[in-house]
Amino acid sequence: MDWDSICKVQVTGGKNPSFTNFQTYKNVRRGWEIERPYQICYRRNEEPSQCNSKMTLWRCKRYVESDDPKSNTFPLF
Repeated sequence: MDWDSICKVQVTGGKNPSFTNFQTYKNVRRGWEIERPYQICYRRNEEPSQCNSKMTLWRCKRYVESDDPKSNTFPLF
């Protein structure tokens, strides 16, 4: 990857994520993590430094239940 931050990332999560009800984060740095219950879904700008570029398709990640409190923290990039 040849970028240090992504202009815009949209995030949703839960057992039945809504792709119309999401949070938008701007200037997301590499190594960023976010916590959501059960799973997280996200999409980002195709061109990380261009805020007006098209968004990628949604990608989802699920966590495996465990006793680890960080088990539902997801590193996205």
